[in-house]
Amino acid sequence: GISKATVYNTLEALFNHGLVQKINPQSGVTRYDGNMSVHSHLICTRCHRIIDFFNEDVSSLHVPESLWGGFEVTRTCVIFYGVCEECRRALENQKKKELTRKKSRVVPLKRGRSEIDAWLTMKIKD
Repeated sequence: GISKATVYNTLEALFNHGLVQKINPQSGVTRYDGNMSVHSHLICTRCHRIIDFFNEDVSSLHVPESLWGGFEVTRTCVIFYGVCEECRRALENQKKKELTRKKSRVVPLKRGRSEIDAWLTMKIKD
């Protein structure tokens, strides 16, 4: 019973007040994260799933101020793109099925040795 515009306007207001984070994955759809603690994100390039990633080494990433030319950093966002475990499994299963299909299409040759040699010779000359 509530419009999408109301939901997105509310999320945008929460973002403007620093109560949620915006995540802009490659899919082009803005996602919002209510977890305001310092963390990074893992984004699957296939299903666009976003996983929170907590690591002190990444969280304490520091760029020397001399490189910023007076720019004040107020927030850091580190995003790792890759393929999640579920999508990797699905891809592996898909490859296995394709391989099985290809194998089932192979028809064994029931020809004499001279016919096979002649066929191979013709293919090599092409």
